[in-house]
Amino acid sequence: MQGDINVSVTQLKELLEDGHEVHTTVFDLGEATIELSSKRDISLLTVRGTYSAALAKEIDKVSLRCQGSVGLEFVEESLDAGVARPMAFNSTVLALLKTIKNRCERRGETFFICSPPPRLVDMLRLAGVYDVYQIIGDPRQTRSAPPRAAASKSEVIARSPSVQRSSSDRGWKEKQKRIVHLNHSLKRTFNLEKGLDSAEKCVQKLLPQEAPFAEGFSFAFSYRSSEKIGGDFFDFIDLAGNRLGLSLGDVSGHGIDAALVMGISKKLINIRALDPRFCKPSAVLRQVSQDLSLDLSRQTFVTAIYGILDVSTGVFQYARAGHENPILFRPGGEQKILRSRGVAIGPATRAFFASQIEDSSVRLAPGDCLLMCTDGLPECRNDKRGTFSRERLAFELTQIEPGQHSCEEILDHLLERILRYAAGHPQEDDMTAVLIQRLPETEPRGQPVLAAAAPLDMGVS
Repeated sequence: MQGDINVSVTQLKELLEDGHEVHTTVFDLGEATIELSSKRDISLLTVRGTYSAALAKEIDKVSLRCQGSVGLEFVEESLDAGVARPMAFNSTVLALLKTIKNRCERRGETFFICSPPPRLVDMLRLAGVYDVYQIIGDPRQTRSAPPRAAASKSEVIARSPSVQRSSSDRGWKEKQKRIVHLNHSLKRTFNLEKGLDSAEKCVQKLLPQEAPFAEGFSFAFSYRSSEKIGGDFFDFIDLAGNRLGLSLGDVSGHGIDAALVMGISKKLINIRALDPRFCKPSAVLRQVSQDLSLDLSRQTFVTAIYGILDVSTGVFQYARAGHENPILFRPGGEQKILRSRGVAIGPATRAFFASQIEDSSVRLAPGDCLLMCTDGLPECRNDKRGTFSRERLAFELTQIEPGQHSCEEILDHLLERILRYAAGHPQEDDMTAVLIQRLPETEPRGQPVLAAAAPLDMGVS
């Protein structure tokens, strides 16, 4: 039997670093799925679900798309007790394997069966064709196999020197290694995707699920991650004295690392904002910088803005740690970029950070709106590599009449304009925005700060 081949960690690393991307297509057939994955001139068919004659026909159809050598793997589902649920193979699987094998040989390529389930191994042995196939990962190799009966005529032919030399001439060992690597890569990718799905749900739970209500004010927010998980965050913090804290930030980079720092940063701002020793936004961010900066790598930094809205007066006091400047816009088309000093958390020394950050304030009159966002909005790109720009963002706000639209409508309109500009170009950075609107005096008064509100669509892409 030509059987198993052990691939060393070094060999797998070499194959992993060959610079070629794995392309995967999933065919959902209801009772089963077929995954076709290709890397260079190697293809792998992974079949999950209930086996049937109809599934065999679909596998044969999908195999026509394969280029180069082909591996076929049947994955049996696990039951609750951790025991595999065996596939109910029938004679059609033998015809299927023979068809794919012959098709590969006509192209001068090799066909592999990857980790065949025990029942499939039994069928191949009973049919006398087990040694005809290149097998990777025979489950019987891990335990003692019963004595074999006398070899059938077909088995003798399969083990003949001419067949073995033919396989050797086609470099089947190297192809077998590459099939093993592709299989391992896909399993690692599958497990990573499951982990990212869980992380995505955790990130969404960290962020507010609904906008707060404060008397005389309306709020809206949008969070769009460029990947499954990102580094943007925002928060609403209920403070004493009819005040509402608002934070928004952006961690450098993307992915899991950025998401971890994001969660820590958001929580630190929340904790320090609720500490009565830090009454001003600048004091909160100074302390957060001290808490966080020593634990950040040299390549990691956090920009943030934290402000306190006095609901009774409409005064919003805020401090910026190197973050995007908020934009105030009013009925009649007037808008103003609110500039203030501040550097990002991380790269600056404690003394320099403390010397740069400052408190600023603005009073929101009835009808006024205040936009806070991350740089993913103004730096959104299109296919021509042009950016939406901060100037265009400010101009778009002058085209909106705040008194004629709700807070949600204004933010939706702004995001629609940005996405239209992108024209389908992949989102390169997270895009997060929080909009505050002070309601005109004629509108009904709202409810106390942070009362329950209807959930909004998070819009994660």
